[in-house]
Amino acid sequence: MKHLVTLIVAIALFSTGAWAQCTPTIPANSDPGLYPPDSTLACIERTVAYSEVIEFKNFEDVDATSFGFPGVTATVDSIRIDSIFDVPTGLTTAFNNASRVYVGGEIGCILLSGNTSDAAGTVVLEFEATVWAKAFGFAVPAQSLSRSQLADLGLTYDLEIIEPGAACRGVAPGAFNASITGANSACTGDSVTLTLVTDAAAPYSAVWSTGAVTNIIKVAAPAAISVTVTDVNSVSVIATKIVNEDLVPTADFTPAATATPGEVTITNSSSDATAYSWDFAGLGTDTSATPTYTFTENGEYDITLIAVNDCGSDTTVESVTISGIVGINELGSIFNSVQIAPNPSNGNFNLRLVANETSPVSVKVFNLQGQAVYTNVLNVVAGQASTQAIQLGNAASGIYIIQVQANDALITQKLIIK
Repeated sequence: MKHLVTLIVAIALFSTGAWAQCTPTIPANSDPGLYPPDSTLACIERTVAYSEVIEFKNFEDVDATSFGFPGVTATVDSIRIDSIFDVPTGLTTAFNNASRVYVGGEIGCILLSGNTSDAAGTVVLEFEATVWAKAFGFAVPAQSLSRSQLADLGLTYDLEIIEPGAACRGVAPGAFNASITGANSACTGDSVTLTLVTDAAAPYSAVWSTGAVTNIIKVAAPAAISVTVTDVNSVSVIATKIVNEDLVPTADFTPAATATPGEVTITNSSSDATAYSWDFAGLGTDTSATPTYTFTENGEYDITLIAVNDCGSDTTVESVTISGIVGINELGSIFNSVQIAPNPSNGNFNLRLVANETSPVSVKVFNLQGQAVYTNVLNVVAGQASTQAIQLGNAASGIYIIQVQANDALITQKLIIK
């Protein structure tokens, strides 16, 4: 009971701004919860002045069952911390925000200070709060969260009270751990935040290989970092971490003309890329890793590749020579005539062929991205007219290329769909 009375007095005091305030320092992308881990917070020595900061990251969403929406996740607008239970006698709490109201995902902190004569042992801080949230985009009535509900969410915090001069949490000299948390890699030159995590007896010192003496530092990738932690008993432990370098991609490829007139395949030998953007001489584009493209006329074409990842991009250009495509003016001895009617059309038209040889004829229709939208094989008889009705269905308006191939000869004509 005396702890609750003390808490009520403490709340009244910090609500009026009578106590010093703390400043949050944990990264904004921290997970919701309390920081640092309670196992690393300095112990409270009886009758000795004490001042430590507990930080927290507010929840962004909560289970909406208590709001009357079982199985639904509600978005947190704000949470007010109403009470803290079992604060040791003689210690006071002061929030960085006197209203104790924090929006969803907000960072906050509590300054715990004073001195206590309470008996040595573990004290568990528990909390009560009020939450305002939305479900399905609509505000729901404010909901009180009891200390047991918040405890189920992991929101309790152990404080250790010890006799003056005693080892914190019964840790024997030399028996402590130290590690470094943070991203394992980053783009070349980008900063990475590294945090020391240790259960060393307080007060301890931390000296990084960079010369920094704080628990949190920033380094640029790549880096090999160490921190030496020395506890109250002058015992030291060294923690190390490697931050690898994520490279900007290198674009590299080889184009090759296939046996099919106009067709080009790609061998992609780029490195460190996660996405690709291809441009085929301004005639078509593609985003696959190894595209195939069909040009409709002979000539030399520049193919451009942009290789991309989270660290940047790289561009390279290669040329390819296309030959073997026979145009409408080079019919020779294979076809007497090739006619398309109507042209322009709505996508439904007739292809009329008159051939000098009996032969299977391949008919393909391509869009300007080099994609085949129609393929068929006709059997034509020498000296006879062959007519094929072609229906392209819902083909988009624009320019298309019709290819008619017999043996090694390829004829191309332009088709316009309105």
